[in-house]
Order: sequence, then C-alpha cells, then structure tokens
Amino acid sequence: MIDKRATFWFVVALSYAGFITYISSQPQLPTQDLGIDLGDKVMHVGAYFVFGIFWYKAFAAIKTNMRIPVIWIVFVYGMIFAAIDEFHQYFVPNREMEFLDFAADVLGIALAIILVRLWNVQLRKAI
Repeated sequence: MIDKRATFWFVVALSYAGFITYISSQPQLPTQDLGIDLGDKVMHVGAYFVFGIFWYKAFAAIKTNMRIPVIWIVFVYGMIFAAIDEFHQYFVPNREMEFLDFAADVLGIALAIILVRLWNVQLRKAI
C-alpha cells in the first residue's frame, strides 16, 4: 500500500532523478572550482548521496513485506541509474562517459545508505 508519505518521497526521488538526467544532458556545464583536482568527483558523490537518501526514503515508506531489504533495492537501483546516466553522456556533445564518475556515484549512494542506517539505529536507541 502506498500512502501519502510514500507518494511524496517517490515524487521527490523521481523529480531529483529527472534533474540529474537534465544536468547530464547539457553539453556544457558551468564548473565550480572547489580548489581540488577531484572536484568533479566530489560533486558526483554529493549528487548521488542526495539521490540515495531520497530513494531510501521512498522505498522505506512503502508498507509491504518486501523480501529484499530496502538498502539493496536502493543500492542496485542507484547503480543501474548511474550506469545508464554515464552511458547516456556518451551521446551528449562535449560530454564523455567515465568509469570514475560512475564509481563516485556509487560511493555517494553507499554513503547515503550508511548514513540513513546509522541515523535509524540512533533513533531506535533514543526511544
């Protein structure tokens, strides 16, 4: 059963996925100098960290007896989305497909899952 809370998080997660796709479709992006050589990878980690949190919240809000833990659903879905996103960039002028971008995306998703799990454990201890 999908309630209003789950619907809200799915809309947020889908909108954010659409935003990532839109940004990936741009031939030229304004760059922000972060003062480090890996600034692009840091931005990938950050973008997919948010992606992971939104999708975790969306899938966790569904009230069903899922046989597969939410963390694995989010991780596998996120990896597939990141892989398709990188492949898509191969066809965008002035953009390229990079394995390290994909790796940074996956790292961001993994960090989001870890943070949400730790947060949930701390909340349970507080109750």
